[in-house]
Amino acid sequence: MQRLNGPEIVRLREAKGMSQVELARASGIRQRSLSGYESGKVANQRTNPRGRQLHPAVPKAIAEALEVELDAILLDPDSAEPDENEAA
Repeated sequence: MQRLNGPEIVRLREAKGMSQVELARASGIRQRSLSGYESGKVANQRTNPRGRQLHPAVPKAIAEALEVELDAILLDPDSAEPDENEAA
């Protein structure tokens, strides 16, 4: 499963001089969802609060709006901390 690197999204967004609202519009994602992805409250859980997994198009849309490679906003799966609910 892909996991977004929220702090990196914030850094890239701010470096481009974009607000969350501007990035949300450019990527076609709700601002509230983007806020959750940036803070890690949504993207780094196995599922979002409504029980759905992160749609694969979301990271691609954010990367395209930021004009960066997809890997620039994804966490390395080998270095990502496991979810609280995952068995060790």
